[in-house]
Amino acid sequence: MNLHLSADGLGDTICGVYAAAGIARHAPVTYWAKHPDWLGRISAPGVTIARHDERPGDSLDMNLGYGEQLRDSVSRKDWYVQQVMAQTGLVDLEASAGFHVDRRQLVLPELLQDKPPYVVLAPYSLWESRNWTEAGWAHVVTHLHRAGYEVLGLHTDEARLRRTFGSRINLLWGLSAPEVVDTLLGAAGVIGLDSGITHVAGMLGVPTVAVMAHLSVRLVFSHTAVQAVGSNACGYAPCGWQVDRGFSEACGLHGCHSLASTSASDVAAALLKLLPRR
Repeated sequence: MNLHLSADGLGDTICGVYAAAGIARHAPVTYWAKHPDWLGRISAPGVTIARHDERPGDSLDMNLGYGEQLRDSVSRKDWYVQQVMAQTGLVDLEASAGFHVDRRQLVLPELLQDKPPYVVLAPYSLWESRNWTEAGWAHVVTHLHRAGYEVLGLHTDEARLRRTFGSRINLLWGLSAPEVVDTLLGAAGVIGLDSGITHVAGMLGVPTVAVMAHLSVRLVFSHTAVQAVGSNACGYAPCGWQVDRGFSEACGLHGCHSLASTSASDVAAALLKLLPRR
């Protein structure tokens, strides 16, 4: 069976591979992924990963009904499986709970070699509305340092990283997908957002916390151990960007009040509960 996603995001690609792995229990699947370079260290029985732009004409799109998914679904991964069942007539399929992760021969950046255990911060989303405050990230660094952890900021934009963190932590930018994957696998833990890197860390089984408010953790990160931290300061979270659930034009213009109100101490504490005491 040939499967793909019309959705462009890295997180969508990761959710799709959970669906593909579950469906592969019924029949072998070729998953035509938009971001296959991020999947090199995982494998699942019956699943072949291929490049999206080479997909055949009979490939089924799992990303149908996005608006309904935001409003009605409990798990994005299960939603993708449901779309395949609706198109094929198959029944009783469900997303996979995980993968084999190849942890051999990690290649870590030189600045991380011979360092104490480190925590990766993935502080930015492509969707600006999902971004937490820079002050929040700065305070998380303080909490993690006090707990004895080295901290690494990871993104593609060096200038933005330096604006947020200055010289307080190690910074990495411009890495390839396989280099980022190895860096995440070598980490003690990860703190991110509702964003692609958080999905990757969850897929790899790294202890991970997501700072988020718009969507429920089950919708976004089901079938993983990712923990969510957020607030409901506005009284409407998670709103799913739905006007009848409290989302307004002001939220889009000025950012999510609940997200901005999330406590840095709560975020750091959530991750530290998952990590060995130092």
